Amino acid sequence: MDVPCYEVAEFTFSDHNTDSEFVVMCSGRRLIIRLFENHFSGASRLKEQYLFFLRVAEEGELDGQTVDDFYDWVTEPFLPILRNLPGRDAGASAKITVQEYLFAEPSVYTLMVVAGRLSPVQCETTKADAERIGLGILLPDDLCSQWQCFQPSDIEICAESPEKALTRLPKKVKPIGTTTTYFLKPLRQGDQHSAKRELITYKAISEAFIGPEVRISRLHGLVRDDRGVVFGLLLSYIHCRAMTLGCAVKSHTSAALRSKWKNQVCSTVDLLHKAGVIWGDVKADNVLIDDRDDAWVVDFGGGYTEGWVEKQSAGTLAGDAEGLANILKFLDD
Repeated sequence: MDVPCYEVAEFTFSDHNTDSEFVVMCSGRRLIIRLFENHFSGASRLKEQYLFFLRVAEEGELDGQTVDDFYDWVTEPFLPILRNLPGRDAGASAKITVQEYLFAEPSVYTLMVVAGRLSPVQCETTKADAERIGLGILLPDDLCSQWQCFQPSDIEICAESPEKALTRLPKKVKPIGTTTTYFLKPLRQGDQHSAKRELITYKAISEAFIGPEVRISRLHGLVRDDRGVVFGLLLSYIHCRAMTLGCAVKSHTSAALRSKWKNQVCSTVDLLHKAGVIWGDVKADNVLIDDRDDAWVVDFGGGYTEGWVEKQSAGTLAGDAEGLANILKFLDD
């Protein structure tokens, strides 16, 4: 049978116990799947698999298994349920908005062992489950006032099909009634610090009047509701097919192309520094390669990535220089 279109939107687990939770999006529905070790009592093989996958999640990879294998293990028993989810209301608008994705109807499940196999069991959906959406942080008016704000219901999701629009985290969007597309960068709980830094940096970029010829992402607006909750940033849409410098560089990549990317990244960072702007989380994966093989510098949320910038120099000119040197070394290698 065909595999239904679904996506694991969230996965959380704890260092303090063996509980875990998955949020699966499918056809405009949100399945919250909660797993507990004691639900595997009496099925030692399944219990060992579950505890093994928790170690995989902690390590990133173990014995050739990754967290994606964990996702498959958990979701496989739910495939019949996902296949039979009702489609979108035929009378609904042709336009699918961010509002529909954010506030998808929730159902809560767990997995129990029945006749030696994992079996979904539906649980009560509480008010907290219904109100929890995973995205959105409260940001003060003084940080947001410079930017045009859009309600989630005012932003249309651009997708190949309604099914995909209501399953996958929206990326390409546009305000209803316009043709200008943006990249929607979601904000999650815990993103307050990086989001504040990013808004401050984009304000500095705007005030520095850095010309459009400089290939950097720009902030054009916020998806924000009347409570002041910001669900995402509307950034320049770069036609790159999710290609970063980190995955664009291959053994056969020509010297001319490597040199082009070096010059573009270096000149962009130099212009940013002259405008008083720090890049921050400098690494190859924060450089996008567009469909014309041009390099774009993105992500001004701060932070650092081990192996690219040392923690103590992150967010400084020295940190940018260090990260840039590692990018040049990566291109040389």
